[in-house]
Amino acid sequence: MASIQETLYQVLAGDDAVAELVADRIYPGQIPDDEADTPWLFYAVPESTPFDELDTDDPVSRHQVEFHALADSYAVAKAIIDATVAALNTYAGGQVTRAFWLGTSEESTEDGYHHVCRCDVWARSATIIALTPTGGRITTGAGYVSITAGGHTLTLTADGLLLDGEPVGSGGGVAVGNLDGGGPATNYGGLDPTDGGTP
Repeated sequence: MASIQETLYQVLAGDDAVAELVADRIYPGQIPDDEADTPWLFYAVPESTPFDELDTDDPVSRHQVEFHALADSYAVAKAIIDATVAALNTYAGGQVTRAFWLGTSEESTEDGYHHVCRCDVWARSATIIALTPTGGRITTGAGYVSITAGGHTLTLTADGLLLDGEPVGSGGGVAVGNLDGGGPATNYGGLDPTDGGTP
């Protein structure tokens, strides 16, 4: 499942009106440097809070998201924010259960016209993404934990363990070590058992 930031990026990059105005200059979580071409759209999540819904076992969290547009003209900056609001207000999809526009503001700076909109984004769970310097990643979401490294993804769900989307373990899946009663080393790609078992 995509993180909230990834879901928002997919929605904005896939919106024709936003893409026509900023092309691929959509920056999640990192303000573009002074040399970046304008117009651009930057967004960040300054605050996230848990929210308990009594009627569900699926935890929900509320995220306040700010979208900043910078352009050389007032009209373009306003159009970017208007397109962002149109794409996201009442949006639901992926991890996002609902999104609502909270308001906008605008100012003129020495760099151009800066417009901001704020949205409340509600998601099924707070996704945690831990990145390592080598590109490894741990992601958690509603009902799953994934570890990605070296071009492979290991995912634990209520239904079991998956390696690159394939079931892991006895009963037809790929065996990993002997932790699940796996057979000879050929059953798990020639890897030596990690728990002291024999291949």
